[in-house]
Amino acid sequence: MLMNTILGPEFNRFAEAIESFKDLPVTALNDAEVISFDFFDTLFTRPLADPEDAFDILGKQLGIDNFKTKRQSAQVEAFRQMSASGKKEITIAGIYAAFTHDVQAAEKMANAEYQLELNLVEPNGIIFELFKHLKEAGKTVIVTSDMYLPARFFEQALEKYGVTGVAVFSSADENATKRDSGELFDIIARRLNVSTDQILHVGDNELSDVIRPREKGLLAYHYCSHYLSTICKGLPLSLSFAQGMLKSHEGYHDLQTYKSLGFTYGGAASLGFLKWIKAQAVAQQIDHVFFLSRDGYVMQKMVERGDVGDFPDSTYFYGSRTALTLATINDQNFLQFIPFLLSGAEGLQPREVLERIGVVPPAPEIMASFGLSAETALRKVRISRSFLPKLTR
Repeated sequence: MLMNTILGPEFNRFAEAIESFKDLPVTALNDAEVISFDFFDTLFTRPLADPEDAFDILGKQLGIDNFKTKRQSAQVEAFRQMSASGKKEITIAGIYAAFTHDVQAAEKMANAEYQLELNLVEPNGIIFELFKHLKEAGKTVIVTSDMYLPARFFEQALEKYGVTGVAVFSSADENATKRDSGELFDIIARRLNVSTDQILHVGDNELSDVIRPREKGLLAYHYCSHYLSTICKGLPLSLSFAQGMLKSHEGYHDLQTYKSLGFTYGGAASLGFLKWIKAQAVAQQIDHVFFLSRDGYVMQKMVERGDVGDFPDSTYFYGSRTALTLATINDQNFLQFIPFLLSGAEGLQPREVLERIGVVPPAPEIMASFGLSAETALRKVRISRSFLPKLTR
């Protein structure tokens, strides 16, 4: 197989990534002189359900209320000014110049966003491995991105994960984009002195990464990222992180529905509950916490792992919820527990239900006065509170 001239015996390691490329011929990576990778959601990703949730983090860092909305409005204004001035792309400096007229504050916020994005981005598993392996095999690999961040940002992100010497073409630096007319691809071909049909571009956006490069004569393949189907707007920040970690979880495609639900919501809910317990323990001077089986098992493990920092001494306590609930029933609260006592009793006779909870059944004539003969089988009914006193008179 011709592919082996580049990938060698490691071809199988990248089979999964290659199959993610729609209709990618196995010879394409060998034949292309230049292989271009889109950056966000192709080569790298962010651990967030919605990329703009990063603005919520930034707002907290900067201490600015409603920062996301203000930041979004500033970007809209930056695009308006871009069009008015005849330019073809915005920059991060331009966005924050539209955010505030205070030059120093604008520079501070732009630097803060730059650094936050650099801290957030992480390689996209096997796609990044393929990228590195192609480079090591001698292929010319480049990064091509429509983004308001400068090329230096992408170079630093690559350097952080051990990759240097890769040319980066950022629309912000080049004042040309993939998405509008594909002019950025002309610049790449001219700068690298290759014809467009010798360039293979891979990316997740159908317009910017497939339609536009093909119009320019490039060989372009759509990386059908599962990230697109996981984008969810309006989540609380903690859930956004949980969803974001799930989308970059190795083996995501194999996760079952309930496991995905637990990963996305269960962890965040448990962590939030633990923080509440910790705060209550401090407020009420509680020095030992019992986590009851089975629901408390995960939280006890999270405490042991140090997920919430310092925490009172705690113990995982084995106990029957039924037995413990029964122990709390008395003559003052008996009525409210009747639905609990009758749960799962459908089909049983009243005498059997009483025996199950350790109550000696009354004489048959007393039972009959309630319309409960020995042959009566209980059926599932909704018990109204107005009926409950009749059961105990």
